[in-house]
Amino acid sequence: MKPIFYGITSFFCLLFGMFFFLYYKEFIILNFFSDSKEFEICSQTPNVQKKNVQIIYWKDENWCKEDVELIWSENKAENIKYLINSWFTLVDEESALDRKISVESIWLNSSGNLAYISLDRNPFNKELCVYEKWMLVEGLLKTLRQNKVDLQNVRFLVHHKNLNDYHLDFANPWPVGGFLS
Repeated sequence: MKPIFYGITSFFCLLFGMFFFLYYKEFIILNFFSDSKEFEICSQTPNVQKKNVQIIYWKDENWCKEDVELIWSENKAENIKYLINSWFTLVDEESALDRKISVESIWLNSSGNLAYISLDRNPFNKELCVYEKWMLVEGLLKTLRQNKVDLQNVRFLVHHKNLNDYHLDFANPWPVGGFLS
C-alpha cells in the first residue's frame, strides 16, 4: 500500500510543480478578480486627432517658423506639454540651445488660464546674453499664441521650483501675448 501511496503523491506533486512553474513563467495566466469596469474604460476611444502646429523660434537675428504635426486631444495640459516638448526638440535640433530640455509636467490653475510648466533643467546657460534669453522665451510664447492654446499666462519652473536666472525674472507669470508687438 505504501509504494502506491508514494507514487500517487509524487505524481500529484510533480503536476503541482509543473503547474506552478508554468504559472510563474506566465504560460498560464489566472485572473480571479476580473472587474468589468476596467474593460469599460479601455473600450472608450478618446477624441484624438492630428493637428498641424506652427513652431516659432529665434535664430540668426530673425524669427523662423516650422510646421510640425502633433497628436491633439481634449486634455489641454497634455497638448501644451506635447507642443512645448516639440518646441524644445526643434530648438535643440537647430542648435539654438546647448542642452536637451524637456517638460517634466504641466499644471493648469482652476480657471485654466495659467499654466505651470516644470522643466527638467534650466534652459539658459550662463553665456547667453539677456536678449538671446528673452528671444527664446518669446519664441515659446509666440508658439503657444500662434497655435491658439487657450492660456493667458505661463509660469516657468525647474524641478517644480522657480526657475532662477540672473537676467530675467521668472518669479512672476509671463503673459502668453509676450512683450513684443
